[in-house]
Amino acid sequence: MTTISPETFMYHGCKYTGSLRGYSDVMKLRRFKAHFGTSPLVCSIMWSMISTEVPSGASFLHLLWGLLFLKVYATESILCGIVGGVDEKTFREWAWLMVEKMAALKTRIVSVVAIFVLFNFKIQLVYSPSIDPDEQQTDESKW
Repeated sequence: MTTISPETFMYHGCKYTGSLRGYSDVMKLRRFKAHFGTSPLVCSIMWSMISTEVPSGASFLHLLWGLLFLKVYATESILCGIVGGVDEKTFREWAWLMVEKMAALKTRIVSVVAIFVLFNFKIQLVYSPSIDPDEQQTDESKW
């Protein structure tokens, strides 16, 4: 499993968005999310989940291509220009491969989120203060 840091995703994402220099960190993150639809941290997590399932030659940059394709949904020629002038066939093959890999994560991620939500809900039920009907206030002035 290959781990790529969120900072690395941010750096390369900023290269694609044209915001490496002269922008605050807040603006860089805003542009990153505008182009890729998510944060560099989520990109890092997704890459760690799919990196073992992609063919050799795949790069974390191709994950950004797939996210850019989904979020911006421009023509292939425009997207190729954004990512550095690759040809349309290359962009299409890698972007779609990453979209398919991300889609395959759906069942794994949804399952983890569901378990977390259920676990968190059970904790809240256990630790929620219960209201005893005998202790309810009847004095309307306190309402």
